[in-house]
Amino acid sequence: MTVPPGSPDFLARYLARAPLALALERVQECRILAAKAFERPILDLGCGDGVFAEVFFPEPVDYGLDPDPAEIARARTANRYLHLLNSGGNSIPLGNASVGTIVCNSVLEHIPDIDPVLKESARILKPGGRLYLTLPTDCFDRNTWASLALELAGLSGAAASFRRFYNRFWHHHHAHDIRGWTAIFARNGLRVADCLPYASRRQCLIDDALVPVALPGLFAKKILGRWSWFPPLRRLAVPLILPVARRLLDPADRPVTDRPGLVFFELTHG
Repeated sequence: MTVPPGSPDFLARYLARAPLALALERVQECRILAAKAFERPILDLGCGDGVFAEVFFPEPVDYGLDPDPAEIARARTANRYLHLLNSGGNSIPLGNASVGTIVCNSVLEHIPDIDPVLKESARILKPGGRLYLTLPTDCFDRNTWASLALELAGLSGAAASFRRFYNRFWHHHHAHDIRGWTAIFARNGLRVADCLPYASRRQCLIDDALVPVALPGLFAKKILGRWSWFPPLRRLAVPLILPVARRLLDPADRPVTDRPGLVFFELTHG
């Protein structure tokens, strides 16, 4: 499967479904992944509620996997998966060398022990198959307003305490530089075929500033299982939000080399 040229307006599609801060992050991932090929069968590892598959893929994905039964139930309503698997990534109910592509968007950092998940991913990948990952770097928690302000004030200890709180709040167990992530992949039989840092400090600070605006959406997700209290009203607002949102996004053609907050990896068998 490939995303066709002139692919859908990912930003507009995400804004109709999710808060602006989340949409800005996910759209960057969509832009990167749109340049990649997806050999079938495809597994969306940590599929959640299925919004990413609904926005990104032009046709249903073969498998979606998530350990949360409530998220699996929500993903089922999106009708973007041929099969949904309620399972953890450390025990994937698929055969050896049975999957052509695994996509895993901002998932591994939330799992305390990621080695079993990576080993399982390597096991189910076909020879020549690809695992696409998006992950935080060791700059992600530093690219926040509070951490930056405390560091500038010379309060390094307070800044470090804030970053620990920040990672606990978002349930982040892992954030490494590119070399650190590469070493983790290597010990699990996976090799880096491509690597692309993204999310500049500016982009991370914009997303951080927008988190309070996203709080109503977070509450709606917990209570209603969706990111919006009134989806039709949200869809009507998209044309108004879209011009501003486009200006907030990092340019797609400008590489991020200074303190990137996130990184994309394409992995294959080592």
